[in-house]
Order: sequence, then C-alpha cells, then structure tokens
Amino acid sequence: MILKNYQEKHVQELFNTTLRLISDEGAKSIVFKAPTGSGKTIMMQEYLRRLAETPQDREFAFVWISVNDLSRQSKRSFERNLAGSPLHFSELSDITDRELKKNEILFINWESIRSIDRATGEWKVLAMKDNERDENLPTYLANTHEAGREVILIVDESHRSLATSKAQELIMNYIKPKLQIEVSATPDSVGYDAKVETKIEEVIEAGMIKKEVLINPGLWDTKDVSETDKFIIDEALKKARELRAKYEEIGSSVRPLVLIQLPSESKTTSELDKTKLERTKQVLDTDFSISLANKKLAIWLSDEKENLDSIESYESPVEVLIFKQAIATGWDCPRAQILVMFREIGSITFEIQTVGRILRMPEQKHYNEYILDVAYAYTDLERAKIGIHEMAKNLIKDKFSKRKEVYENISLPSTFLRRTEYNDLGFSFYRILTESFLSHISSSSMAMLPANMKKLQEMWVKTDNVMIRNNLITDGKILVDIDHHTGEAIYSNTTIETKTEEELVKLAFDVFCREQVRPQFTNIARSYKAIIEALYITLEEHFFGRETSRYYFQCLILSNKEFFMDVLTKAKEIYLPVRRAEVEDKRKTQIISRNWNIPSITAFPEDSVEVKYTKNILEPFYTGKLSKWEKLFIEEYLEKNPNILWWYRNGVKSELFFSLIYKDSNGDSQNFFPDFIVQYADGTIGIFDPKDGFTLEKDRPKYIPFAQYTEELKAQWRKVICGFIRVEWETNPTFYRSIQDDYGVDNMSGWERM
Repeated sequence: MILKNYQEKHVQELFNTTLRLISDEGAKSIVFKAPTGSGKTIMMQEYLRRLAETPQDREFAFVWISVNDLSRQSKRSFERNLAGSPLHFSELSDITDRELKKNEILFINWESIRSIDRATGEWKVLAMKDNERDENLPTYLANTHEAGREVILIVDESHRSLATSKAQELIMNYIKPKLQIEVSATPDSVGYDAKVETKIEEVIEAGMIKKEVLINPGLWDTKDVSETDKFIIDEALKKARELRAKYEEIGSSVRPLVLIQLPSESKTTSELDKTKLERTKQVLDTDFSISLANKKLAIWLSDEKENLDSIESYESPVEVLIFKQAIATGWDCPRAQILVMFREIGSITFEIQTVGRILRMPEQKHYNEYILDVAYAYTDLERAKIGIHEMAKNLIKDKFSKRKEVYENISLPSTFLRRTEYNDLGFSFYRILTESFLSHISSSSMAMLPANMKKLQEMWVKTDNVMIRNNLITDGKILVDIDHHTGEAIYSNTTIETKTEEELVKLAFDVFCREQVRPQFTNIARSYKAIIEALYITLEEHFFGRETSRYYFQCLILSNKEFFMDVLTKAKEIYLPVRRAEVEDKRKTQIISRNWNIPSITAFPEDSVEVKYTKNILEPFYTGKLSKWEKLFIEEYLEKNPNILWWYRNGVKSELFFSLIYKDSNGDSQNFFPDFIVQYADGTIGIFDPKDGFTLEKDRPKYIPFAQYTEELKAQWRKVICGFIRVEWETNPTFYRSIQDDYGVDNMSGWERM
C-alpha cells in the first residue's frame, strides 16, 4: 500500500500515539480528524496493519463500528487492501469459539446492536439478545476479555453516532475498550487523551481532492429562464461534456458523473421526492436522451436502486445519478464531479458529506488544468451556504468575474513551484536521530537495553530522581519607584522549592523541543512533533522499553538539556543534507512553466466584496481586504493614468495566477505572486508589487527574479517593466518603481519616478 506523504506522517503519528497511550493505566481515547477525501480508511488500514505486525507482549482484538452499511463497505475494503496481513476480518456471523481472536477485526453497524424496546428495556436486536447458544455480541466480548485479550474500538464517522446514551452504554458496559479511536472529518468529542489531525491543505496539495468548489459558474448574467430546474440540469450536463472533452484531450479515460439530489430531507422517498423524481427523469429522457433504459441514468434511493453496478468505473455508461441521503456517507466514486440541488430542499446548506462526494480527484492527482482540478455545484437556490466546518474557508467559491472582451493575450512566461517541502523535519529524521544518539554514546542498534543504559549513565546523564522542581519566590518586594528600576529583579531573601505539575512539565518540554528546530530548520509547527516522537521512540526502543511513561521521558530530557541539545544538534546536521536531497528529488518534477494569460473566468469566495473600478480587466471586480498601499496604488495611479488600458490584481497560492520563483533568505525556492499586471497603451506590460517600509526590506530577495525576468523578456523584444512600488507624499501621492536590487529603504537610491 503506497501512501501519500501526509498519510504516512499521520499513520506514524497515530501508531506512536497508540504505543504511548496503551502503556498507561486505564482506558484511553484518540480523536483522528481527517477531511473528506483524505483517505481516512486507507490510513486506518495501514495503521492497524503496523500495529498487528509489531511484536507486543499483549494481544489485541478490534471492533470497527460505523453507520448503516458503511461497516460492510469498510470490511470489503480491508479484505481487498490487507490480504496476507496478520489481520483477519469478520462480521458477527463469522465469529468462532464465541470470542474475538488475536488481530481479528469485527465489523458491525450501530443499527444492528443498539436498539432497545422502550416498553421492556430489553435489546430488540438479535445481536444483543441472550439465547441458549450464547451467540451474541455481549458474550463474544466477555469471552474476549476473559481470554486476556484487550479490545481496541474504532468508531468510524463518530460524529454521527457516538454521543447517544445507548452508544455510551454499549461501550462502557460491553466493549470496554483499552483504546477508543474516533474517526471523523468533523469530530465533536471532548475529553480525549490525544488528537491526530490531517489538514485539508495537505490533502489538496497531495492532489487527493479538488482545489475548489464552484457554485453556478458563469450563470451570473443569465436572464429570462422559465424552467429553472431544466435550466440547471442543462448547465450541469454542458459542464460534464466540457469536462469529458478535456479529459480526452489529455489522454484520460475519466468520464465525469453528475449527481442530482432529490429535495426532501426525509430518509425515505417522500411525495415531493416522487414528483421531482418523475419530473427529472422526464427532462433527462426527453431533452438529453438520458434514461434508465439506455443505462445512462442510475437511481439510488431507499426503495429504488437501478443501474448501480460498476457505476464507479470509468467504463460505466452512467452519466447521471439521482440520489437522496443514502450515498452521503461512505460512498466513493471519484469520477463524480458535478452536483445538482433544487430549490425545494428545505435547508440551504450543502452538507459536508454531500459535497464530499464530488471533492475526490479521480486519479489522485491534479492535472494542471483548472477546469479538471475543481468541482462544480449547480442550484436554483437564491443563496447557498456550505456546511463544511473543517474546510479551508476559501475552498468554496460562489462569486465569479469574467475577463473583459477588450483583453488580448499577453502570454507572459510564468513559473510555479508546487510545494514539495516546508523546511521541516520529515519522518526519515527518526532513523537519523536514533543512529546519531547511539553513536554519541558509542553504541549501536544491536546493543541491549541495559548496555545502552550503562553507557548513558557514563555520559553523566542523570536518570534517577529526575522530577522537575522550581524555586518559588516568597515574601518578595517590588520597589515603588518602578520607572527607574524597570527590568530589575524582584527583591527577596527567601525561596521555597516546589514540584512542577505534569501539565507544566509537558508545556516546558514542548517549548524545549520547539527551540531545538532552529537554526537548521525554520518550520517549527511542523517539526517539533517530529523531534518529540523521535526522542520517545529512541528512548523506548534502545534504553527504557515501552512501559516507561512519557512523563518520565519529559523529566529526563529537561533534567539533561545540554546532553540532549548536543544529540539533537548533531542529528540535525547529519539530517539536513538528507532532507535537502529528499526535497530536491521531489522538486525536479514540481516546477510548472507556461505562457500565462489572465483567466477568462475567476472564482472568489463568499466573503469577497465587489468594488467599482473602471480599468480593472475583470467584470465585476471582487476582492478581499486591500492594504493601504494597494488601495492607494489602484485609485491614485492605475485608475487615473491615461496611458493605462487595463490592470489586473493577481491571485496567490495557485498556478492559475502569474508567478515567479525566488530564493528566500534561507536559500529555499518559493513562489512570488506580484500584486498587479498592467497593460499600457504603447504595448508595455507592467508587473508591480506595492510595498511599505517594513516589507521593502523583508521582501528584498523577491526583487532578484524581477530584474532577471525583465532582462529575459527584453532579449525576446518584449516590452516589460517590473518592480516594487513605493509612494512618497509630495503635493500629491507620487509613485516610484525600484530599478536595482540594492534600492534604498530610508532613501530614494535605486528608485525611478513613474
């Protein structure tokens, strides 16, 4: 099973967290938060495989609980992906000897185990009822515990099922898990022992899900529509044909699927649904030749399922699927790219699971073709909202600008670097730290724990009585004349010694590990946890064993800071060229070079505001918050200059926009998105980036590609001027352009008046 980088990272984090928690007394819980489309099931499969293959002095059985038929889908996925692993997979009817065996995963859904007769208080479902043969879940679990086997409970889609009193009763009285793992895109649990989280940005960057969801793209100026439902279906199918042609153009066999959601919110098919279903089927058949008979239409309702065989396949003839809530959870069809919703739907919210059906990339990669890298939603709702709590707020875009017809292609050479690294410590650091640590004490990975402990103590590392203590000042005095004694120590004759609480030790330990990231690496947020886990793993596997608490390790390290700082410094120095080589290998294939033109249509998030400007090349012009200098440059120069035909405010963070590559102060390659592209009447193209005093100095490395770019285009007889922009107040604001890389910040050296 080949994992994406972020998947490997979080699988390992989940694995390490598990080993830490199960070594402690009592029941523990982990929340695993991962966005829709991130591959939660794949990550859980790899995590459980590693756990089963790791030698342990204890045995585990697993219970996987989910909703509806999702548990059975998960079981089939496990059987497909983990054939040959130590794990074996069962439903209730597969259990032998009335107990769960070592490394056995029981897949079950909530509906089959938690229903109780309100009148009698007895279980309604056979799986929970007593019977003569003792073949029920409570018996199986009791026997499993009696055999000395601990249970790990995985609750899939935990936000939908875990909060009820019956669910909690089942867990506490019957399952009694040593470890409970709650898996969800939107977990709502509190009081858990650890949390592992996958960020949506990681998933997008890995090409697993679409970059954006566009709502009714290109329909803002539509007028005189008499039958809105037919019109919306027509637009969705037009988009599907456009996408299919583009897939064929790039040599892909993907056939995009359109999803049409029936309006009522009830689980069963209501009279409203039936009316809308017949109307939709009629429109599809009469106007678009899409019907059940010709296999181009599929239906997935609670009481009607048609043409669903192999619908996920690219070879499937199905072009449209009509559905309700039934497919909102667990269904995986990555070729689904277009969603249609109608006005009759009571809620004006696109729920996370429904939108999630069109977010997945069909081939788990971005195509560098904007129309293929986004999803589409069509609706006749007056104002739609997206109920996706954990998603980046700019993912959903429902405002659109069209490029004005006056535009003629400028075809500017543009280079975009796909993000391949974060100047952070990767998972290969674990091995490096272990090797460096053992080398530091003149040992090897083959040495036994006692031998390593002896060498550690010979290095004057304090391993006993490592409780962290602080001195607490008592009876102190602050001199009243504070204005003349700022920064002086508080006056006191006495102190008392106190023991530090575990929470404060953990905080001090985190601070210590954060401080160890630099100077070799700069991304503290992404790196310090790698240092923590690498230290834990090394100390567990080569010195103290897995029964030792993390609290002891924290105290040990804080009591021997200088020793561990030396170990970490040497490890980072060894690791730095290794990490750079890893990044360079990725980077070689990550630079996108192309001739760039202003997109014909640009999408903006809901919180963008429309601003009226005459010369902007987009219509209408939407923007987020403009800086003081950007606003001044637009209103006092771009709009008032008679020699300017049009201007464009560039976007960021996407190859859709114009970009250059520069080296930052650490020598790492980064993308630079200049703020403005300007077309002058004489054919000159201006590429400008307004700055204030602070950013002029901070962004100096970005000026180098400006200068290089100008020279390269001059050699091609292109008329281009580039530079930073600063404003000086004379009678009126006057704008200057930087013309050399050693431009002055406190003076006007290297600046030219515009």
